[in-house]
Amino acid sequence: MDELDLRIRNRVYASFVRDGTASTPAEAAAELGLAEAEVGDAYRRLHDAHALVLEQSSTRVRMLNPFSAVETPHPRSSRCASARVRAANLLAHFVSSPMS
Repeated sequence: MDELDLRIRNRVYASFVRDGTASTPAEAAAELGLAEAEVGDAYRRLHDAHALVLEQSSTRVRMLNPFSAVETPHPRSSRCASARVRAANLLAHFVSSPMS
């Protein structure tokens, strides 16, 4: 995993926070000014490094801990809503901060 892979992974985190789902390789490529194939290759490297989980035989992101792109039968508790918002805000700050 190199700096580009980390940049792309952070973009996926940002899309979960912003949109509630993961960017497709095409969406991430457009946002980052990269070729779609380059982002797809990075998604596969990140999957191989256990940094995210892809759908089988696909570049569709299934999970990027702690986010899931798959609906579950478990309802969300409103008791935890404020904690999720705080966590999302913290993550958004982390994702938008420059890497050191």
